[in-house]
Amino acid sequence: MIGIEHHLKLSHFFLYVCTYVQDIKLGTLKKFVEYLYTDSCESLPESAGALLAAAEKYNVASLKDECEEALIGAIRLHNAG
Repeated sequence: MIGIEHHLKLSHFFLYVCTYVQDIKLGTLKKFVEYLYTDSCESLPESAGALLAAAEKYNVASLKDECEEALIGAIRLHNAG
């Protein structure tokens, strides 16, 4: 299944592009788009796993690197197994 669908709509001489993302949860998508616009994500430690999957899928190398660093930094002896 394709993860993104694009639809073009012409209304009152404006062209609208609607994109449907079906394989990322809404909260993760909001954080992903936030990162794309600001190059930062305040809630990275809590959402690094989900954002890493999105960064890999959509080839956003800088976000992928930040997510990997956050996940590595979160490894502790009690959660490493």
